[in-house]
Amino acid sequence: MAAVIGKPGESARWVAYMDLLGLPFIVFIMVGLVIPVIALFADSLGGNRYVIVVGGVVVGALFGFKGNMEMYHAMRDSKNWARGASGEEQVGAVLATLSDDYVVFNDYHPTNADGKALPWNVDHIVVGPTGVFVIETKNYHIRKVRPAAKDTYTRKNVKQTQRNAMEFKNAFKTWSGHQLDDLFVKPLLVYTQEGAFVEKPFENPVKVIPLKWLAGEFTHARKAVLDPDQVYRISRAMFMKLSV
Repeated sequence: MAAVIGKPGESARWVAYMDLLGLPFIVFIMVGLVIPVIALFADSLGGNRYVIVVGGVVVGALFGFKGNMEMYHAMRDSKNWARGASGEEQVGAVLATLSDDYVVFNDYHPTNADGKALPWNVDHIVVGPTGVFVIETKNYHIRKVRPAAKDTYTRKNVKQTQRNAMEFKNAFKTWSGHQLDDLFVKPLLVYTQEGAFVEKPFENPVKVIPLKWLAGEFTHARKAVLDPDQVYRISRAMFMKLSV
């Protein structure tokens, strides 16, 4: 079994929970507490008690309508984040089955020299004999994944995956003291929805694959490009720059 560091989908799952729970609480405060308080102290506010209460109800209704709309969008976003977290968990389960020659980093959040989190993170990074892989995970409703040239979402996902690989590569040059500047980082974009069909598996330089192909990317017909000492040095440098 591979050495696994980090929990897949943890950040996405947390955002899903916050989106789902945050806005209903705000709406409850506005509608459930503000209006009764206005009614309770209407006399002390001066003016007609009923006008103030009705005005409070109108204001509360407006906030409630706005809150309900925001809740709708938040719940939709929460569902999307939860779906994304589920996809990352599926990928993490496959990566955990790799041999003990591999080290898997899930939900990777690196830091700079000052210990502050860098403005990027990666769903998964795999280090092993067959190289270093930076993996972006997507989990959509639609099974067919169209080529980047024909689909905005695929194009955006490919660019994100390539950007993550480049940022990791540039950061790792500094982390390793430029000892492994020639290290080749392989970007993978993995779609985890059931029955995913990728029309174009290679979007130079990003490999685009369904989940069922993932394990083979590390093992099938691949020669070793990193020795055990290099795997250890790379993994150690990554661990030292891990935001925990």
